[in-house]
Amino acid sequence: MATPQSSLLPSHPAATPVRRSLRSPHEGLRAGLVGAAVVWLWLFVDDRLSHATLRTPVLLGRALLSIDRFGPAMPPWEAVFAFTVVHYA
Repeated sequence: MATPQSSLLPSHPAATPVRRSLRSPHEGLRAGLVGAAVVWLWLFVDDRLSHATLRTPVLLGRALLSIDRFGPAMPPWEAVFAFTVVHYA
């Protein structure tokens, strides 16, 4: 039995309704937060294995905070906090 010609042709993309997901901004936000957490964890584990806990976040945080000023060294927690805020932003 012969099949109708229309069933053999692929459907045109414009003929199918576009379904938009309302969750895509939330999924993107979640993916970004998970990605940032994975990078943070990777840096933590790498620094821990080299016996220099939080060395990378401290160095990057100090670099961020001292871009336009020179002064005394800041406490490590301040640098780690600055790195974390910028990293997750």
